[in-house]
Amino acid sequence: MTPMGGDDLLAYGLARNPFLRRPLNPLDSDDDRDCISKLDGWKDLDVAAKDLIARKISDEKPVFFALVGAGKTGRTTIANYLVHLWADARGGKEAVFLNFDDQKYNSGTYSIPDTMTGWIQQFVSLNIKKQLGLAESTLKCLDGLSSSNWNSSRMSEALLRLEGDLQEAKSGRRQFLAAVFEHGRGDELVMKITDSFKHTQAIVIATIDDTRDSEKLVASARAGSDWQVLDLKPIHGADVATLIEDQWDRVGNGENPFELKAVPGVFDTPRPIGQVVRMLAWLMEDTNAHHPGVKDAWPLVRTLKINEQVLRTFVTNYDRELQSARR
Repeated sequence: MTPMGGDDLLAYGLARNPFLRRPLNPLDSDDDRDCISKLDGWKDLDVAAKDLIARKISDEKPVFFALVGAGKTGRTTIANYLVHLWADARGGKEAVFLNFDDQKYNSGTYSIPDTMTGWIQQFVSLNIKKQLGLAESTLKCLDGLSSSNWNSSRMSEALLRLEGDLQEAKSGRRQFLAAVFEHGRGDELVMKITDSFKHTQAIVIATIDDTRDSEKLVASARAGSDWQVLDLKPIHGADVATLIEDQWDRVGNGENPFELKAVPGVFDTPRPIGQVVRMLAWLMEDTNAHHPGVKDAWPLVRTLKINEQVLRTFVTNYDRELQSARR
């Protein structure tokens, strides 16, 4: 289904769509932080994650999270949110945050050494861009790592040097290390990450596809005492209504145009949150596009109401087109 309008929703008196179709990064944007909806399954995240992070910081230990879920379940957003919580718990000290997504994860050529050395190479580039103040000896150690000679011990030594430089504040600001590895693969990934980062004070997050191929990897994370596993499930029903209410309240202009009491019944099929957000964004754009050049806006123009009939028609058409595209 192709949206029929742009980001501006003039018929609703909005300069932009309240439903953002991208991962959120509250570490860099206060606006993104306000976009986080505490849905069922996320409700306990603040308390549990903050407690764990506080303990690890107090003990000067690293904190490890594994985020398990299907595509578009919000893994990257949650990873970014956890880094935000961790940085906030450090008193606002700057996080040197590097998210690495090995594009070979889906080509059958994924390897843990390639992922780790790819992350290191990106970090070297980040040092040049942001002038992190890494010592020449540290850069030499990082440059010496390659996929052919990589092992956890060499990685651990390099990370100790790297973190030491960041905390010595040679760049003029004391910084801490945060790492996210997207689409983690390989049964030994958890063990290799743990061995590599165990002597640091970093936050390390692996996002893992919830597939049969990753069962051993997920099991190893659950079995490891150092790791906290968060399962991200599709949302439906009241969660969708909460999402709509939160996002409209954030940027909306007065009365919510959605018939909220009808939402749980219409969105009764579990869907990844990314898909739900995309659907809601397209629905608002579609409704907006059918009211071009209106002199008045919502709520004066009552035909802009997104009632149960509008919702059901849209969801039915969306699912029909989705099924057709899969054939």
